[in-house]
This record gives sequence, C-alpha cells and structure tokens, in this order.
Amino acid sequence: MDTQAIKTLIQECLDKLTLEYESVSVEADDLHTLFVIQTPDSKKLIGNRGENLRAFNYIVKRIVEKKFEIERPNFLIDVNGYQQQRNDEIRKKATMLIERVRSFKSSSEMDDMNAYERMIVHSMVADDPEIETESIGEGRVKKLIIRYTENTSDGTVAPESNPIV
Repeated sequence: MDTQAIKTLIQECLDKLTLEYESVSVEADDLHTLFVIQTPDSKKLIGNRGENLRAFNYIVKRIVEKKFEIERPNFLIDVNGYQQQRNDEIRKKATMLIERVRSFKSSSEMDDMNAYERMIVHSMVADDPEIETESIGEGRVKKLIIRYTENTSDGTVAPESNPIV
C-alpha cells in the first residue's frame, strides 16, 4: 500500500470539501496504518459521535479500492486523535467488563458499536479460554456480549448460566 499516494488523496478530498487542515501524517498502529489529520475544523470532520469521520473513512477507502485496485484497504483516518481516544475508551471499558464477567462468572453487554469497535474487543479476548464475545443485533451497529465460559473436565466448554449483569 502506497501510503504517500493515500495521504495525497486524503489531502485532495479535504481540499474539495473546503475543510481547513494543518497536516496529514502517517502513523503505525497495532492493527493498521493510521492517517492523522490535524485541523482546527475538527467538529465538521468528526460530526456527531464520529458519524462524519466514519463516512469520510468509507468514501476514501472506496476511492482507494478503485483507484489503486486494493481489495479491502487496511487503514484508518483519524482527526486530532479522536479515533485513537475512542479506541482507548473502548479498550478501558472492555477490560473493566471482562474482569467483572470473570469475577462474577456471568455475562455483560456493551453499548452499540460499529464493526471496527467490536473487532477491538473481540481481539482482546481471542486467546482467553474463559471469555467469549458475541455480536448481536441487525445492521452495521450491534451490541457486544461478553460471556464467561467454563471449561469442563472433558475439555468442552460449558455455557454460563448466570444472566447478563
């Protein structure tokens, strides 16, 4: 993936939207390449609860797919650290709920999240034999259930019987 070409494309999109920005930088994240836009106009670009930023990410990714013939490009656009801060909040809340589920041997439900946010939590417990996650609901935004699972003596997993807390 040519990060310089994508960076230039992002700058062109911002110019066409007539949004003022100071810089677009490229950073490495655990999961993907991150393009960080520094702008005094962040409210317009982020929108209500990040809706505009999600839409901007979607549009730029579709352009990259067509223009550079990259199937499912793996990058994320952030504005003034908003997305990174949101991801940190999700990890912090998930960590607290995972420990609560483990302590009480029960289940817990997280608020509605998009696919990327749910993937963050799913990956946090991917190798944990006592905890499993499940996305429930319809559409793009779903709830995430964190469940305690108990390993039985024969190696199978017994479902937890406690209700969601």
